Amino acid sequence: MAYIIGQASKEEIEELERRGWDIEEPPPGYTTEDVSENIGESLDDRMIMIFVDQDLFKIMSGPDWEK
Repeated sequence: MAYIIGQASKEEIEELERRGWDIEEPPPGYTTEDVSENIGESLDDRMIMIFVDQDLFKIMSGPDWEK
């Protein structure tokens, strides 16, 4: 199991919810405000967190995974 934290636009959030994903607020240090402050610029998209109830290795597969 894993959590994925990242930026998402309003449209992307709506699409994720339409597909049945539960959108959560990330923990302190990963919120939009925290990340904006850390990088020194505001973010256009919102930081979200999604709980992925799957094997992390199935999620993180791709040509660069082994590098």
